[in-house]
Amino acid sequence: MIKIKKIHLIYVMILTMFVLTSCSSKDVAVNESESSETQIGGVYFAETNSRVGAKLSDFIIDLLDGSQYSLSKSSKPLFLYFWSIEEELSCIQLNDIQRLYNEYKDKIDFVLIDVLDDKNDLLDFLKENSGITAPIHHDDYGKFIYRYDIYNYPTVIIADEDKVVSYNIAEYSKYEEYKQYIENVIGK
Repeated sequence: MIKIKKIHLIYVMILTMFVLTSCSSKDVAVNESESSETQIGGVYFAETNSRVGAKLSDFIIDLLDGSQYSLSKSSKPLFLYFWSIEEELSCIQLNDIQRLYNEYKDKIDFVLIDVLDDKNDLLDFLKENSGITAPIHHDDYGKFIYRYDIYNYPTVIIADEDKVVSYNIAEYSKYEEYKQYIENVIGK
């Protein structure tokens, strides 16, 4: 009986998430005749999709260093890393991501999207790990991850120079694998 209640509870939670996600996407839908983008709490979005082969719509995000990143203002491919300090694999992988950033930052844009962490906790983590210099956006309310349907951490999205998604990797991968994906996208 307890097992059935747990299954029922999980079903209700999933259904609730589906309904909330559907409602929130309608709330932020863009009327293309009025504008190609909209602002959702400090993040500017147009309708987008993160599936392989889909073109990313423009966004502008604030970075922790005080600058902004605009997808449309860059002619380089993009490496988006969705992570959380609460997820051990994300933190372990961060050194590999920083290594990739150091090696490829002139050929591909990197943006690390910290999801749902307390900003002060994130800043403390970065002080303790001062070797992390890649650009970081703090997605404090999860707005960015919901727009891209990101549910696992770490997740990497790699888009080519036309902003078409080439890879969507929703699992831990090794440095060598990411390096190969990047090289495939930049044309080495």
